[in-house]
Amino acid sequence: MAQYEVLRAVFDRDIEERAGEMQRQDQGEAEVKEFTDVMSGFKWFGPHETPCTIVRYFDYSNDAIAFFKRYLSIPCYFDEASAEGIQRRVSKIPLNYPLCDMSTELLFYCIDFLVNQVSGGDVHLYRCFDDLWFWGRDKKKRELVWQEMQNYSDIPRLET
Repeated sequence: MAQYEVLRAVFDRDIEERAGEMQRQDQGEAEVKEFTDVMSGFKWFGPHETPCTIVRYFDYSNDAIAFFKRYLSIPCYFDEASAEGIQRRVSKIPLNYPLCDMSTELLFYCIDFLVNQVSGGDVHLYRCFDDLWFWGRDKKKRELVWQEMQNYSDIPRLET
């Protein structure tokens, strides 16, 4: 809940700034500026190669990556009465396990870094789990960030 309060405070501050600009505009002292916010989220985190590729990029050892692959593909029991009820997980990342949380945070760190680099720090990104909000005043930078986020999500096969 605290994360949403932080987001609310940031939005409130930006709204107050925008209201001040609109008041100055009415008085003929300021020019009109655009402001847009975008909210998106990921439906799922793709195949197991996605987190393994991310941790490989951050120079994890081959042993650690092999362990991680085994951890992600643990058997899931759907029907304890028969052996047919045992299946191996082949995609998605289970939530609320430290190892999996670490890999998703690395994935989102890459998105955070991308937004910062593409926009030169002019587009603000906030995320809560897999929900993303970004906003900024420069329309071209917002559009560029959105396009780059789409391109990025195609690389690890994330579905938005």
